[in-house]
Amino acid sequence: MAPILEVKHLSAGYAPEEPPVLREVSLSLEPGERVALLGPNGAGKSTLLLACVGLLPLSGGEVWLEGRRVDLKKRRELDRLRQDVGLVFQNPDDQLIAPTVEGEAAFGPRNLGLPPEEVKARADRALASCGLEGCRRRSPHQLSGGEKKRAALAGVLAMEPRVLLMDEPAAGLDPEGQGRLEEALDRLRQEGIAVLLSTHDVDFVWRWADRAAVLLEGRLAALDVPEKIFAQSGALPGWNFPTPMVYWIGKKLGLSPLPRSREELERRWK
Repeated sequence: MAPILEVKHLSAGYAPEEPPVLREVSLSLEPGERVALLGPNGAGKSTLLLACVGLLPLSGGEVWLEGRRVDLKKRRELDRLRQDVGLVFQNPDDQLIAPTVEGEAAFGPRNLGLPPEEVKARADRALASCGLEGCRRRSPHQLSGGEKKRAALAGVLAMEPRVLLMDEPAAGLDPEGQGRLEEALDRLRQEGIAVLLSTHDVDFVWRWADRAAVLLEGRLAALDVPEKIFAQSGALPGWNFPTPMVYWIGKKLGLSPLPRSREELERRWK
């Protein structure tokens, strides 16, 4: 079976006269898979997410959806790509446009020309999935930072994408907000939605991701399961991220397999 989303030798940037920010990057996503993008600022994480949905012109490479190459110059193929692959921006204020949270969730389905009852059903499901049923009449711009991020996510989920791309979704969230976000991400996996997100939080990557990709200077430096990624982190030039705490403790205690969460570590220790 072909990956749900695949990029092959992708190169992209922001100005034709400048060298590309992203260079020869190839990776794929399987249905329901969770992949984390790691790398320092300027490594190309946001550029990759934007290029995956045709928001940046490619200077090389291809985007494939379900085993078929997407012609990004054809409007119909680009529209289909953006229905199946949703993008949540790092700053929700760049994405929220409707006067109410409910309107935000309904905006995409309504623009697809769906019947009103289907629009409402999709919006209701998206709001419930993000824990926003009690906020449906509020203005998105009066929400807290965490609620705004979940409102932006609801707007994308209402399109019923098969792949979700998220740019540093936990940035600026307090612990409660991070917990609510992770609960929403867990529900996505149960629904078979593949997720590719960028983050600087190595502890989150360790407990959450099926695979992790490391971008350094616009190139894919490593792509593997988290245990192998963090085992080789010291050998990657330019990699300066800390070791996840649970990973480090598990290693020190000689646990095998290594625990993936603090709760699992506590159970294993007892």
